[in-house]
Amino acid sequence: MSLNAIRALVPVDGSRASLDAVGYAAGLFSPDQTHIVLYYVINNIPETLYDLGAGTAYREALRNLTGWEMRLREASEQFMEEARDLLRMAGFPDSAVTVTVQGLRSGVARDILAESHKSYHAVVCGRTGVNPFEEFVLGGVAKKLLDRMTHIPLCLVGARGNYGHVLLALDGSDGSFGAVDFVAETLTRATRVELFHALRGFRMFVCDSDGGVTSDHEQEWLDRYEMEDVFERARERLMAAGAVSISSKLVKGVVSRAGAIVGEAREGRFGTVVLGRRGHSAVADFSIGRVADKVVQMAQDRAVWIVS
Repeated sequence: MSLNAIRALVPVDGSRASLDAVGYAAGLFSPDQTHIVLYYVINNIPETLYDLGAGTAYREALRNLTGWEMRLREASEQFMEEARDLLRMAGFPDSAVTVTVQGLRSGVARDILAESHKSYHAVVCGRTGVNPFEEFVLGGVAKKLLDRMTHIPLCLVGARGNYGHVLLALDGSDGSFGAVDFVAETLTRATRVELFHALRGFRMFVCDSDGGVTSDHEQEWLDRYEMEDVFERARERLMAAGAVSISSKLVKGVVSRAGAIVGEAREGRFGTVVLGRRGHSAVADFSIGRVADKVVQMAQDRAVWIVS
């Protein structure tokens, strides 16, 4: 393995969603250039017991937990072996995989965040955990990671799909070019990349000579708007990294940029969507931009990378 190997953190919890995250990492990262850490945080006390408070009922329930931790660890070991098998089938040698199982310290999300600061390049996790609710598009841990993991790229993985086809959303900002560099340097197994930009309509209505309103100025501006320079810069970076199948697409006058991105991902059968955490209108008070946040919420059936 290269001395410049990518270190990817894959938090797991025994759920199907976390196994999908392992499968995603196995399919998109290079076995020769990546070291994957499977990270399992075990809570030795069932969360439901916290509802009892700290009184007599809680203490009585604790006394009846004989063997709980042992069974939990046995289940985690079985899951980890299944996850290892996925990585082995994708070409990862055992030396490129580390398994870490630890007891809960500060909370599952906090423990993952603390681990992510230990020289990792990316984090890949499932959208939901062992207790998914259909009405929630993100599990509690995934939502906390999305809000707080601003130092490295984070991928939230939906159901398994055509992950090798990557839709790379661009707006010309520094954040979007950070996403370009991430794809070029990290997602080396991508088989197809589309550079995509969606421009909203401005609805710039003006009065004409008869007192009516017209949107001609808006249409004229949309007709002149181009992204070819941005696309070309991105294309050069990807080609220099070895990408071969690169296309680009500009759509104009959309109502929702996030909606256009997700629509293109579904229509073009892109299993992976990559975009910067924040675009041109970055606001320091918020950890994630509006477009990125909406794409995460809408693209439940895709893997979405948020690149800081």
